[in-house]
Amino acid sequence: MSPLKIFALLFFCGSASAQGVKADNGTITLHYYNRPPFLYQDAAGHVKGILAERAEKIMQQAGIHYRWENTPVTRILFHLEHSKRNDCAPGWYFSAEREKFAWYSKPVYRDLPVVIISKNQRFAAAPGNLASILNTAGIRILLKRGLLHNSELQEQLRKPLPASIEYTVAEMPVMLGMIENGRADLTIVTQEEASYYASLPQWASRQLQISKIAGLNTADPRYILCSKSVTPEVMQKINTAIDKLLPKP
Repeated sequence: MSPLKIFALLFFCGSASAQGVKADNGTITLHYYNRPPFLYQDAAGHVKGILAERAEKIMQQAGIHYRWENTPVTRILFHLEHSKRNDCAPGWYFSAEREKFAWYSKPVYRDLPVVIISKNQRFAAAPGNLASILNTAGIRILLKRGLLHNSELQEQLRKPLPASIEYTVAEMPVMLGMIENGRADLTIVTQEEASYYASLPQWASRQLQISKIAGLNTADPRYILCSKSVTPEVMQKINTAIDKLLPKP
């Protein structure tokens, strides 16, 4: 190969590489995991849900290119802490621990209060307040591993409890099956999730009950969480878009 051709090839490869880096730096990867009705992939492969729609509107308003990537919960946190890419994840609660390695946007959504899904009629009839539920000896409570929950619940979970707390990586349909089959007594989920699953045709044949928790009338805001590879200038664009598009949650 002639020196001229070698030079041209090297120049082309170098230019392509530089353009690729530029494209990566200008595009935010929005990580999500399937958690309807907040974030999920529909039959056509499109990312849908309450938080997906808000995140897309915010990115579009901010003039930021983005792409979706389906990622397990624990891997999302790994990316946000260790990745050198522009990684973000919509719909996360505030955590002082996560604030050490990631940026938090302004709030983008506030959940409805959490509820109980159980099979046992006694929980449906008189679930009590959150503290009384967690202090019931022998009760088996199933929670999703890697997720923060309602702040009051998080505070209670830091204490030694008579209740047995089991964490699982299973998705919600599997968790509901575990409760139906007697492997756990109940789970505590957002009201949005409970309403979503109760709206599905198969719910009518399930032996499950949804119950509100007495005295629990508030819920926590959710944010877009971004790696610190995302520049402060880009975060400002995101926050400005949030101010323009959304009422304070």
